[in-house]
Amino acid sequence: MATAKLSAIITAIAGTVGGVTFRRHNSTTVVSAKSMGTSKTANRLNQRLPELRNLMFSWQLLTPASRSDWAAAALNFTFPDKFGNLRNLPGRLLYLKLQGNQIVVNGPSINPLSLNGLINLGVNPLVSLSYSAFDGWSVVLNIDSVISDTLILIQAQLVSNPSQSSSNGRRQVLYYANASAQTSFDFTYEFMQKFPNTKVGYTYRFYITYQNLSGFRSVPINVTGTFVNL
Repeated sequence: MATAKLSAIITAIAGTVGGVTFRRHNSTTVVSAKSMGTSKTANRLNQRLPELRNLMFSWQLLTPASRSDWAAAALNFTFPDKFGNLRNLPGRLLYLKLQGNQIVVNGPSINPLSLNGLINLGVNPLVSLSYSAFDGWSVVLNIDSVISDTLILIQAQLVSNPSQSSSNGRRQVLYYANASAQTSFDFTYEFMQKFPNTKVGYTYRFYITYQNLSGFRSVPINVTGTFVNL
């Protein structure tokens, strides 16, 4: 991976040219080799494919009036495009984005007439990682206070060193829960199911995302922790 400095002629670039991919990362243009993607076999084994097909089909089942409601609601919210510019999504894409987020957390269908873009964030998220011969493994997220009308979603990746950059391909979706009534989230079982070969001394990076009841998500917050022996 390399960073690129653009000129007065080309001020922004995103996408793939030949075997080189350009993308934005933290307001910087990053250059990397083109990903080969996943195999057709891996795609067929993706457990979310049926959900995605159903989601796409569900838009077709909406009434014209409901589609118009989504189109009107989309004018009230902006999202960054590949160049970092804020733009409105078409109603269909807003529907797919928010309803897709709801599917991940088994949330209810969303009413476009009552969308709320405000996302409440947790205070001082901290993941404690430990092992003891008596109690075994422990993986717990703690935040300072409850968060009303908010779900918390946790992803993770094993890193070889704390300075290693993030990668969506290495993240594992672990756990989600309602943050409106608790400040401690024990996801030891889910973590060990995904990382059964973990050892004391291994370092993990956790991505804490907050999602409101309308399906809007915060930018993931990174928390790094290393397993210690108690």
